[in-house]
Amino acid sequence: MTVKRVSEIFTSWRFWAFITPYAAYITGAGTYMNLWLQAVGYDVQITNILPTIGNAIALVSTYFIAILSDITRWRWQISIATLLPYVFGNLVLVIWNFMDSEMFQDDTELRGYLPAIGNAIWYCQYAWFPVVHLPAEKAPHYPWGCWAALGLTILNIIGIHTCYLARCLWLISTAYTLTAKM
Repeated sequence: MTVKRVSEIFTSWRFWAFITPYAAYITGAGTYMNLWLQAVGYDVQITNILPTIGNAIALVSTYFIAILSDITRWRWQISIATLLPYVFGNLVLVIWNFMDSEMFQDDTELRGYLPAIGNAIWYCQYAWFPVVHLPAEKAPHYPWGCWAALGLTILNIIGIHTCYLARCLWLISTAYTLTAKM
């Protein structure tokens, strides 16, 4: 990989359109349920079991949602629909506390680097986000944590929709280019 190629990737709108919702999802979705369970008095066994069950449900549902997405080809709509429970959950917590590889088929290098760079950004965010926004000593009442998670989830939805719109524009411009050549 050359310096020129790194520069092309980091200045590409497609890179940022993908990475922004990806990083927002990874950080905003979080698995902080165990801190809440512990803070409200559940024993260690339940505090360990319930989040594990939640992750198992997420794993299985992701598989079936991916199949549904492939069958229907409603990729961005399904992505946003799967985030609505996060919006609802974080809104409830805020109120409680308040009381596409298709888009990259022409650039295989970029497609290959997106998950790696996305994971690097996730690890960087994950190193500070829980410490700052979800400190264990404040569980289950995080002054800003639920707001931050809600904001990142909304940013994720906006980013997915932006990717969809960008892909539509790309398809239109590609079709226009092909038509103009005929």
